[in-house]
Amino acid sequence: MRLLICSDGTDPEDKPAKLGGLIAGPCHADTTLLGIIETPDEDQPLRFALNIEAALLRTYGVSPEVVVRAGEPIRQILNQTAENHYDIAVIGAHQFWWQRANSSRSNAFLFARAASGILKTRYDSPESLPPASVRRSHCFT
Repeated sequence: MRLLICSDGTDPEDKPAKLGGLIAGPCHADTTLLGIIETPDEDQPLRFALNIEAALLRTYGVSPEVVVRAGEPIRQILNQTAENHYDIAVIGAHQFWWQRANSSRSNAFLFARAASGILKTRYDSPESLPPASVRRSHCFT
């Protein structure tokens, strides 16, 4: 099994990594942790956040490959799934990113073109996180 975890590095609770670890650990899945920068100044903060998420994944017995791509997030996720076969993609993003994606039909484009099943987890600001994160998760196959 191959798992792709997409993270923008801003989730204060690392929900994509936790969810990915819960899936990848017991399945002994080959796991890729993907971060995408849209501007050059995002590179170091994102790599720092991805390294923290990689450490969290190791607590689940998962040794992820960390990949950083540059460009528009939806396009880069599509490129990653086109270049590599993944059974599941876990996508985490701040509410703003998903609102922007939803407003441009990008979600429909992503779900129609992705080579994988997609598990999307969304989060708002830390103050408004729901007690049960499952309420904010959606699965698309």
